[in-house]
Amino acid sequence: MLRIAVFASVCVLSLCVASCDLAGGGGDDGCGAERITGNRISGGYVDESHFPVVPQASNTNFANEEGSQASISWKIEQKDVCTKRHSNLDALFRVREEVADQVSFKVVVWYGIFKEYPLTLTRRQDGNMVVFEGSREFGIRDVYGDGPGEFSIFADMYFPSTGYWDTDSAYVDFNLRNLKIGATVWDFSW
Repeated sequence: MLRIAVFASVCVLSLCVASCDLAGGGGDDGCGAERITGNRISGGYVDESHFPVVPQASNTNFANEEGSQASISWKIEQKDVCTKRHSNLDALFRVREEVADQVSFKVVVWYGIFKEYPLTLTRRQDGNMVVFEGSREFGIRDVYGDGPGEFSIFADMYFPSTGYWDTDSAYVDFNLRNLKIGATVWDFSW
């Protein structure tokens, strides 16, 4: 009975490895070059040394009444992604310690129709700053099969509104000291 259980376990494990390369390397799987994409802001200014895409908020939502919640959102789209390897998502938000309890963040990967991977962010102290960061691996083969896939990363920052766009914008500029949202993907080989 033990031999059958071991044999069945080996078969299932072999099937998992054959269907999706979780480690992201090895073998001729038909994937093209690795690519790192995303957005990065350092000290309120764009730092293009790591990510090639200039960060711009794709959706800005500022509340009209003082005391309500405002948000700013970033969106990154990825197309022609090889589905035979998992992609890696990374996010980091560094805020001033004085406002760390007033802000919150949400990062989600959307693909296909109504499919999402939420990213869990941890909080840690870094000098007089507080860092919210997370990383995860995810696959999109269940929707796109062996063809090219695509997904979008959505990141949101929520904070207390002053009721005015200019002061809400200044709040984000002053308190969000670093932002990094990105993914490591492999190009689809045509």
